[in-house]
Formats: sequence, structure tokens, C-alpha cells
Amino acid sequence: MARDYPGNIDIVYAEPDRSLRNDLRTAIGNTGYRGVRETANIGATDGAIRLSTPDVLIFDSDMEDGKMLSFIKQLRHNKIGKNPFLSAIATCAKPDQKKIERIADCGIDYVMVKPFAPAQLVQRFERIAKARKPFAVSSSYIGPDRRDLLKFSTDDEEVTLIEVSKYDWYESARRADRFL
Repeated sequence: MARDYPGNIDIVYAEPDRSLRNDLRTAIGNTGYRGVRETANIGATDGAIRLSTPDVLIFDSDMEDGKMLSFIKQLRHNKIGKNPFLSAIATCAKPDQKKIERIADCGIDYVMVKPFAPAQLVQRFERIAKARKPFAVSSSYIGPDRRDLLKFSTDDEEVTLIEVSKYDWYESARRADRFL
């Protein structure tokens, strides 16, 4: 990565609403994040991830009638892209308990309820970079270990915990003393 943190962070933002994509790219660009690749559908998101694995994926959980959640499960099971531990943040316009459980079950790191301030999103990036939960891995679930919060089908399965190392972008920024 040629540029320094946070300008060197590669973000894929999958959102069907073009004005939301523009607004977010501009707002987080004002905080120094420059590498935002925008996609409007699952096919373009798949292509962007296969082209170059981003540091962070932000996606609308309702994209294409919720099919994006299946896409994330495939990503976590290493069927899409090269990094099943890629940081994933879901956005959701109208959350309810059932929807939040479905979103969490696909293995995302965080859910953000729309509308949200870009500063909140930047805080999530930094939280993920500084302290990421270990990943629980079973035949049915791969993602941050939330067994203490939600009841997953993994209760009867053997679960392996994997410490997900800090990201290269965080480590290089820390060495350069540029991270908060």
C-alpha cells in the first residue's frame, strides 16, 4: 500500500442507493479514508472482492431481497474471495429482532442501523482494527464468536475459535505511529 493510514484502507461499499454511496464516500473521505470502491449489486460486489480483497466490506443487508446475507456466508466459508476473515459491516434500515439475528448469523462483525453518522462508521473501523473478537468456526457458522449473546445452531456442534490477527493496515499504521 503506497499511501499511509487511513488513506490506504481499501473499502468496498455495497449499497443499491447511489446517493447513499456518494454521501458516505464523501463523508468518510473527509476523515482521510480515500479507498472506497462502490458497488450497487451482488454481482459487482463479488467482482470487486475477487479483483482485490478489501480491508473492509460494508453492505446493505437488504440488498437484492436479503441475498447479500447468503453471499456473506459464502465469503465466510471461503467460497468467495481469498479472505474469509475479511471485516464485514452490515447496514440495516428497519431492524427487528428476527432480522438482526439473521444478519448476525451470516458472520458479520457489526450491524449499523440507517441512518448513521460517518463518524460512527469510522469508529467501527477502528474498533475492528484494535480488538477483534475471535472467530467461531463450525460447519454451520463462521464469524465473530457471539455464543454469549445469541443462540446459534452451533450449540450441538464442535466449535473452533480462531484468533483473527490484526489487519496489515492497522499494523503498518501503528508502526508509523499514525493510528489514534
